[in-house]
This record gives sequence, C-alpha cells and structure tokens, in this order.
Amino acid sequence: MRGKYFMPCNDTNMASDPPFGDLDIQWVQGDAVSALGTVHPEGTIGELAVDVTVPADATGGSAVVRIMMPTLYGTVDVPVTVAE
Repeated sequence: MRGKYFMPCNDTNMASDPPFGDLDIQWVQGDAVSALGTVHPEGTIGELAVDVTVPADATGGSAVVRIMMPTLYGTVDVPVTVAE
C-alpha cells in the first residue's frame, strides 16, 4: 500500500502538532481483527509505503486493511476483496 498526507492537518489549526509516529496496520474481516504490522509516514507530505500480507485464515469476500491514525484523526479503511 502507498499513501500520502498521513500527517497533522494543515487547514484545521493542527499544523503545529508533532508528526505522526508509527501507525498500526490491521486486517478486518467480519468481527475478526488481526495486526499486520506498523508503518511510519516519511517526508514533508507524510508518505507511507508498506507491504501487507493477507492472513492465512482470511476467507473469500470483503475485508478492510485499516490504518490506525492518532485518536484525533480516526482511521483510514481500505476496502479489499479476497478471491473465493
């Protein structure tokens, strides 16, 4: 996965907040949540790049790769489909 702008928001008076630290990556399918690892945003625009592996116990159908942001910012859910 690759993304940009994983950093404090510049247009909501949060530009002076410290940069984000490591962000947890989770796999969410149904009620099951599995930790996939962490990623650290880099550079002046908060870029991230991380390889994720679908858990062996994943079932066919819809799932989400979730990036856990600092509490104030919430989460980013990336929908995925696992082949049946």
